[in-house]
Amino acid sequence: MTSSLKKVFFRQIKDTKSRFISILLIVALGVGFFVGVKAASPSMKYSANKFFQSNNLMDYKIMSDYGFQNDDIKALEALTGVSQVMPSYSADLLVNNEGSNNVVRVQAVPEVSDGKQPINELKVVEGRLPQKSGECVVESNSDTSVKYEIGDTIELLSPSDDKKITDIVKTSSFKIVGFVESPQYIAFDKGITQVGDGSILNYMMISAKDFAYSRYTEVFLCVYKPKKYQSSFEEDYKSYIADYSSKLASLGVERVEVNKEEIVTQANEKIDSARKEIDAQKADAQADLDNGKKQVEEAEAAIAEKEQEIIDGEAQIQAAEQQLADSEAKVADGWNQLAAGEAQLNEGINEYNAGVEQYNAAYSEYMAQREVGEAQLNQAQAQLDTYGPLINGLQEIIDNGGVLSSVLQSQFDSYIIQYNDAVAQVEAGKQMIADADNQIAAAKAQLDSSAAQIQAGQNEINTQKANLTAAEKQIADGKAQLEQSKAQIADGKVQLENGKKQLEESKAQLEEGQKEFDTQFSLAEEELNQKLKEIENLSNGKWYIFTRDDNPGYTSFAEDATRIDGIASVFPLFFFIVAALVCLTTMTRMVEEERTQIGTFKALGYENKTIAAKYFFYAFLAAITGSILGIVVGLLILPKTIFHSYDAMYKLPIFAVKISIPVIIIAVVCALLCTCTVAYLVAYRELKLNPATLMRPKAPKQGKRIFLEKIPFIWNKMNFSSKVTTRNIFRYKARFIMTVLGVAGCTALILAAYGLKDSISVVVPKQYGEIFTYDTMMNLKYEGTLDEKKSLKDSIDIDKRVKSSMMIKQSLMNGSKANDDKEVQIRLFVPESLDKFKDYVHLLDKDSESNIELTDDNVVITEKLAKLLNLSVGDTITVGDDAGITVDLKISSIVENYVYNYVYLSRKMYEEKFGEDLKLNTALLKLTEDGKAHEDEVAKDWLKKNDILVVTSTSYVISSFEDIISSLNSVVVLMIICAAALAFVVLYNLTNINVAERMREIATIKVLGFTEKESANYVYRENIVLSVIGIAVGLVMGIFLSNYIVSTIEMDIVMFGRSIHGISFIYAATFTLVFTLLVNVSMYGKLNNISMVESLKSVE
Repeated sequence: MTSSLKKVFFRQIKDTKSRFISILLIVALGVGFFVGVKAASPSMKYSANKFFQSNNLMDYKIMSDYGFQNDDIKALEALTGVSQVMPSYSADLLVNNEGSNNVVRVQAVPEVSDGKQPINELKVVEGRLPQKSGECVVESNSDTSVKYEIGDTIELLSPSDDKKITDIVKTSSFKIVGFVESPQYIAFDKGITQVGDGSILNYMMISAKDFAYSRYTEVFLCVYKPKKYQSSFEEDYKSYIADYSSKLASLGVERVEVNKEEIVTQANEKIDSARKEIDAQKADAQADLDNGKKQVEEAEAAIAEKEQEIIDGEAQIQAAEQQLADSEAKVADGWNQLAAGEAQLNEGINEYNAGVEQYNAAYSEYMAQREVGEAQLNQAQAQLDTYGPLINGLQEIIDNGGVLSSVLQSQFDSYIIQYNDAVAQVEAGKQMIADADNQIAAAKAQLDSSAAQIQAGQNEINTQKANLTAAEKQIADGKAQLEQSKAQIADGKVQLENGKKQLEESKAQLEEGQKEFDTQFSLAEEELNQKLKEIENLSNGKWYIFTRDDNPGYTSFAEDATRIDGIASVFPLFFFIVAALVCLTTMTRMVEEERTQIGTFKALGYENKTIAAKYFFYAFLAAITGSILGIVVGLLILPKTIFHSYDAMYKLPIFAVKISIPVIIIAVVCALLCTCTVAYLVAYRELKLNPATLMRPKAPKQGKRIFLEKIPFIWNKMNFSSKVTTRNIFRYKARFIMTVLGVAGCTALILAAYGLKDSISVVVPKQYGEIFTYDTMMNLKYEGTLDEKKSLKDSIDIDKRVKSSMMIKQSLMNGSKANDDKEVQIRLFVPESLDKFKDYVHLLDKDSESNIELTDDNVVITEKLAKLLNLSVGDTITVGDDAGITVDLKISSIVENYVYNYVYLSRKMYEEKFGEDLKLNTALLKLTEDGKAHEDEVAKDWLKKNDILVVTSTSYVISSFEDIISSLNSVVVLMIICAAALAFVVLYNLTNINVAERMREIATIKVLGFTEKESANYVYRENIVLSVIGIAVGLVMGIFLSNYIVSTIEMDIVMFGRSIHGISFIYAATFTLVFTLLVNVSMYGKLNNISMVESLKSVE
């Protein structure tokens, strides 16, 4: 490129900086997202591997049924290829935290051997390692572990009642002296255990000398590895390590055979001791039962005696009631007689009062008459006193012989008569007074007699009243006493009923106790017999060999990293496609704008390649600058952001970005191909024309009527603005397609991000809410027939927290299509009963979602298994185990399933096909509401049983999955942000080009009188309509893109959902529409700054 063209080149970049920057940003987004996300997975694995190497993570962990002795360690050290062996101790114990017992894994601090770095060396985060007995270090504080401080004391508890804590560790109290991180535990999920509720809360390390074991419990081992085999997550490492597994297994067989006699002797001693202990417990329990029976018999006798007392009491109450009734009748008669007596007495009193009144009246009259009589008597006496002397004088005269004159004689006779009359009157008056006095006295005496009689009657009545009142009180007291007796009888009856109820409960408890006694001791006997049988059939014991893949944190970390890598393989492709479309639009517009300039350069003699180089390097500079920016920003932000999104699940002390040069080269090459190639092709398309043609404006396209104009019914009802908008949208087809595709791509990316989240989030709720409906799964240590597991099943049935249970056989096997070499790991699921099966597993047809019933004649497989092996109904699947046993099964149904690959068979089908009795190894439980509320207690109680290996609750599985989803949310948000940024840049660039292309048109409508708002709406309407169309297309594209991404990152043992929630469509459409409006707002100033003078400029 000549110097003049260079000047034009740099001036062009300056004049079109918004276009240049838009290409740069789109390339930066595409390259940054691709490089950043693509680097996330290798960086996660690289960081983990770096931590593993620096802390010498073991290659193998070996455990044994009977522990290890020094001879075993020497044999391991002598094994070819083994670089280091470290024996150690570990135990899962309990720690009381805030009232609840949590499981803590206690391990020995890795120790230096022969000057070599310890295997699984600890990274001290704070404090120091233990230096003396009673000191410990614990896992560094995190959101999911218990919070400790240096100096705190941890008190360890025994995991079972039959073992003392001092049988495991020499002291139970440990002082925290430091916080550490171990390469064994990079995840907060530390695996499962047979202690407590089955989950390990955190770990702690103590000195090996603080363990009380006589044998090592585990051995860690490292092998010599060439440098190319040291990357933990690579298949080369796994293949290299796998070669040692058979060597270790062979050595294990040899070593346990050496210890067999000692193992058998110790086991027999333990069994004898256990049998004695069981016999003692059985005797104690039998004594308790006999005592309970005796108490029941005594209670029955007491109840019978109480019943007789109640019967006697009721008879006494009836007799007392009769006596009270008789007494009440007598009292009533007494009251009646008393009432009659009172009536008579009242009559007597009335008569007496009447007599008194008569007496008083008579007495008054008597006194009045007596006064009159006495007056008359006194008058007569006065006459006597008057006539007496006269008579006496005259009589004396007569007596003396005197003779009275006739007058005197006459007076004398008259005096005599009057005197005698007066005497008679006086005597009569005195007699009358005496009679009256007698009458009055008689009346008075009669009244006094009546009064005495009345008083006597009153006294008698009072006495009778007192007697009757006393009788009534006695009756009332009798009634009260009777009611009290009745109440006592009633209380006695209540007590009797309660006693009977308690007796029935006691009988029920006694029966339940007897049943539990029989069940538990039968189970204990069965366990002892099973132990004896195991000893008799003891092969030699077994070594359990674990690699890094068996570490749950290691495996899940690798899976999550691989999942991120799957996303990185799909999403950036869309970014590059969109970048290519934007670059095509931008460069096409730029070349068309500079058509005259290109013609001039050609006329001046510049070669086509020289002129094309200007546009090539324009795109090249934008692509290279964008690539560098994207690489730097992408590598600095995305890997670390994605890594930290898993902080809730994993804990690595270091993070380092693994830069992949091939990935960077691919990204840069893709960016250059998407931009430079497009720019060069567009330029060469114009350069094919001669200079004269290029120096004149391109002839406008012939105007055509759009389709709507041919429909008058619609077209004539549209206003002017609508018609103009519609013409512009459909007339400029290239702009229409580019804008729609650009918006559709962004919408599809956003919807795909949400769709990914929706697809993954349905897995566990569907699997453990709709398909599997049990609450808890218990894996058994030893498999056995239904009869052999009867005691265990009886024990489950008497647990009141368990609503129902079902025993199943669940085995890991290999499955393949008949006559096909491809194998997939499957889980063979065989229930004890088909009647119970439908209550625990809900089978739905993968297409119609109708219920599928498992019968004795059909074989049911899951949907993911069918896809992996390309199976359909009617095909034959071959199922086999590691022992070489294989059977062919004809598929009857394919059902919906999301986690693992299952083959469901009935018990009858299994026994026919495999030729053996069904041996059960798992129990599924449905819990009561109380059981669900205390799942941890249920798990702890059942893990104490000798036959139970692991207890897993459905709620724990769901909770663990929710942690994964929460981590995935961060990745989805990151994807949405990148897609949103791309959407904004694309919309801004397309709108900017649209405005630039129509500068003269917009200036012309302003000249015609359009206001600034109307001018802006002239463009906005087209953008919004095109965006809506692009959103609709993008939503459809997003469905396919989401399904493609999901199928790409899906693992063999998991099938993600294929449905996208309705709200996700709304979110995707809303985000894109919001970006459209933001772009319109940002372009408002540019539209207003268009001068009307532009309309007057010549197109030449």
